Amino acid sequence: MKNSGVFAISRDLFDHSFFEDEPYSERLAWVWLIGAAVWRSQKVRVAGHVIQLGRGELAFSERFLAQQFGWSKSRVHRFIARLEREGMISKCSKSGPAANRKPDHTPTHLRICNYNRYAFDGERQRTTDEPQPEPAADQQRTKEEERKEDNRKEGATGISKQAFEVSDAFLAAINADREAPEWQGVPYRADMWLREGWTEPIIISAAKKVMAGRSKPPHIKYFEKAIATEFANQNAPVPKAEPGARRETVRGNAGANQGWQASRDDFREAHAELKRKVAEQREREGGGPGGEVIRLVTSAGRG
Repeated sequence: MKNSGVFAISRDLFDHSFFEDEPYSERLAWVWLIGAAVWRSQKVRVAGHVIQLGRGELAFSERFLAQQFGWSKSRVHRFIARLEREGMISKCSKSGPAANRKPDHTPTHLRICNYNRYAFDGERQRTTDEPQPEPAADQQRTKEEERKEDNRKEGATGISKQAFEVSDAFLAAINADREAPEWQGVPYRADMWLREGWTEPIIISAAKKVMAGRSKPPHIKYFEKAIATEFANQNAPVPKAEPGARRETVRGNAGANQGWQASRDDFREAHAELKRKVAEQREREGGGPGGEVIRLVTSAGRG
């Protein structure tokens, strides 16, 4: 039985911590290309060159795709050529400075054919190819306005307004272009971070620590690891002293004080006894303090 219809896949699937880093299959590489295509017209900077992309288009160098897929550059080149022969993608013409760059660094400007079959805006679940009635002009304008508003609230995308705000603050903290394809999935990640209990101050603090000494933001995984560490540090339980520990310390100090007091009293008693013996000896013998006193002190010390 042939399955039909489409379903949404979050872009963070490719960086999910559950899955190990391993080379992509051709099917997964095709899904990644669809996910990397922009859903609306915008400008992006690739390999130092600004490229105007239309809906369903993407631009990356073959070197970058090879690193992303875990492939060799020659395999990426063959894969793109096969997709083009099958009518799944088409190459946009090269022009401007990018046309004179080295092949490894030249952005490959691609267009996903029949992009609307794979991607949809979430306004409705498209499971059939049946034509839908066109709304009136004023109704269409209203729907467009509502959709834009919902994209900043809990609506078609399923992303909360707070997640969009955290995403904007995060991208500003790392000085990243929110229109660049590699950062377009940040709102989805921000929504996931908030569900994990990671607050905006923790996220921004960790992002700034990662960016310390860097001019270019690293892969999103580095930020997520830093955010998780920051969250763990700020929520670590404060060690509590055992209730009996203080009492034992106080008791021990008291015992030491008592022992010191007892030693001082013993010394006083011994000294008084020595003085008494010396006085008695002098009275009996009428002698001076000389050697006889020394003998008595020695005797008293032994006693």
